[in-house]
Amino acid sequence: MRPLDLSIAPPRAPRETLAGVVFLPRTIDKVRATLPGGAIGAYTIPGFSAMMLKTLGIDVDAFTDAVAAKRRSKRRIRGFSMAPRAP
Repeated sequence: MRPLDLSIAPPRAPRETLAGVVFLPRTIDKVRATLPGGAIGAYTIPGFSAMMLKTLGIDVDAFTDAVAAKRRSKRRIRGFSMAPRAP
């Protein structure tokens, strides 16, 4: 996966969706910026991105590994369950 430089251009908008999940495309962009050769700039993964992934039952490190290994956004999330965790 090609890393992103978020000091040059921002991640996708917070309200964009992927597989019906709001904020997921933005989180993917932020994770791509943490890959070798990327630059996350003023953005962070802790915060809303981490909270969204936790709600979906997805470990941040596993998500990062999946993003790094995949080429297309839709394929990146196929291996994860998108059902919220039971309380």
